[in-house]
Amino acid sequence: PEAGIYYTRDEGKTWKRSELGGIISPITGMAAHPSDPRTIAVSTFGGLFISRDFGQRFRRHGPEIMVTAVLFEPDGKHLLFASEGASALVRVALEGGANQSLKLPALASDVVNYIARSPADRKELAIATRRKNVFLSPDAGKSWKQIAREGEGL
Repeated sequence: PEAGIYYTRDEGKTWKRSELGGIISPITGMAAHPSDPRTIAVSTFGGLFISRDFGQRFRRHGPEIMVTAVLFEPDGKHLLFASEGASALVRVALEGGANQSLKLPALASDVVNYIARSPADRKELAIATRRKNVFLSPDAGKSWKQIAREGEGL
């Protein structure tokens, strides 16, 4: 009956509302960890936040910037996030290590709103933007091909 993020541990028989402790700005996206059901990441107007207790408490990972999209990689050890401003796409090692900036296509005043990775080919990425532009990368972000412009296929 209340808006929020809910989780289940019994195949949907019962649901529990997450407290979202530590989240202080609007959520723009959410990603579930591929193998640890306790771990989720959310993108917000105030940064990237990660919870390891079903969303009860979150900690900011990195600077206080507007994060527009987030995705866990299949290995569960890394995630990708997009931020507004410089329209950056960043690969983060969850257990420490250096962040890696990935090349994005020229987006002008557009920003990434969605990130996806092919389950069949680990190197293939897709991004969709606020203005409904869609791009595919066959090589983990080294090059991009636009496949839709403002919602229309090319």
